[in-house]
Amino acid sequence: MSLCLQVQALGADMSMLQNCSTVLTLGTLTEQTRAVVQLYFELVQASEASAALSALLAPEMVWDVPHNSLVIPWSGPAQSREQVVDFIHQHRRRANPQCIVVNPVMAEGCHAMVTGELETRLIATGELMRVDFAFRFTVLAGQITHIKVYESTCPVPEPVQVPRRLLGRSVH
Repeated sequence: MSLCLQVQALGADMSMLQNCSTVLTLGTLTEQTRAVVQLYFELVQASEASAALSALLAPEMVWDVPHNSLVIPWSGPAQSREQVVDFIHQHRRRANPQCIVVNPVMAEGCHAMVTGELETRLIATGELMRVDFAFRFTVLAGQITHIKVYESTCPVPEPVQVPRRLLGRSVH
């Protein structure tokens, strides 16, 4: 079943899938992978995208994200599309994205890498967090089967103290 048909079967708003025809008509696996990953980021940024986003994710998939329960209590690994969509919803309830920059998708076959920057304001504290990220995707049969997230989710809790002897010069 094609991506568009899967999304329609879930009752998703097709206006969310402006790139859907691109995903279906691209010939090479690399082009299809690139289009699926681009669509993923478009859907994540849209607030009513849960049905369309679910259709883009394989039912059983791997979501491998750094886990630091002190900073992001709802983070951690996931093994299903429902868990991934839940993570995104949990994040939206607790943080307001201020700015997201997604760089061009680098794809080869069924694999893709994307880098970018995210600024988000934590609702509970008002703290603004800036995170550089890289995502590694595997896309099979038009669905994402694996997402590995590389990001700095561990803000330094106290000022870094570097011993003077390690600096090689005096510190004033």
